[in-house]
Amino acid sequence: MKKMILSLCLLGMSMTGWAQENGVFVSVGVGTQATSKAFRGADVSMQAGYNYKGLDISAQIDYYGNHWGRDAYTGLTYEEQGDNVFIINNMNNKRSKSYTTLRLNLGYDPLRFIRGNWRHHLRPYVGLGYSVMHESSNWDYKSEDFHKLECMEWNDRGFELTLGIAYDFNITRHWALGAFIEESLLIREQDVMGLRTRYSF
Repeated sequence: MKKMILSLCLLGMSMTGWAQENGVFVSVGVGTQATSKAFRGADVSMQAGYNYKGLDISAQIDYYGNHWGRDAYTGLTYEEQGDNVFIINNMNNKRSKSYTTLRLNLGYDPLRFIRGNWRHHLRPYVGLGYSVMHESSNWDYKSEDFHKLECMEWNDRGFELTLGIAYDFNITRHWALGAFIEESLLIREQDVMGLRTRYSF
């Protein structure tokens, strides 16, 4: 009887690891820029893919925007030109940017080789896709002699290459919580760190 119970427990552990390692998964993540201007914007991502023996193949879409934390400042500019003195009030100078990226990811979990481990996962990955960038700025100058308003916009799009690494901890057989850090090298030229949750079917 004891042997039967032990065998069932081992089978359950084996099935748990197998179900986690092979099958469809979905993931949702939130993050911000990792190095410069952290927490001045947010990145939201959704991912769906298939895991086969530690190999992750997935499609991902993510959006970054700093519309709620965009750069903004006011100040005074003092300038002398001969006998003339100019004092310019810089008001509501703002710059905002957003990125939308659609990509395919390929990652692998080397911790799968640790015997009995099904909770800890470390997944380096590479992503290749397409990014659309939009940036805008407005500058408001005011002095005694003039009032000037400038508005500018930039748009860029093209192929994107992303390198990253994620750590996931399985709370249950299906649910995992984790953290990630990644860097996009082409259109975005941006590094992002954040947290994510993952569900494996």
